[in-house]
Amino acid sequence: MTQQECAKQLEDGEPSVICLQGENAHGLSVTPFMMMPGEERIVARRLKEIFTGALKKASA
Repeated sequence: MTQQECAKQLEDGEPSVICLQGENAHGLSVTPFMMMPGEERIVARRLKEIFTGALKKASA
């Protein structure tokens, strides 16, 4: 999975999560300054869903 593919899935998902690209060639940045308490769990859940899906695809 590329950085762009992960960012697109985060943005297109529910809820939409916007992350910064380009600052780190090997990952994504989620900027928490506008997040409300507890929203970090939502981001973590979405990342887990995306990474689990990518692992399943790679294993198939």
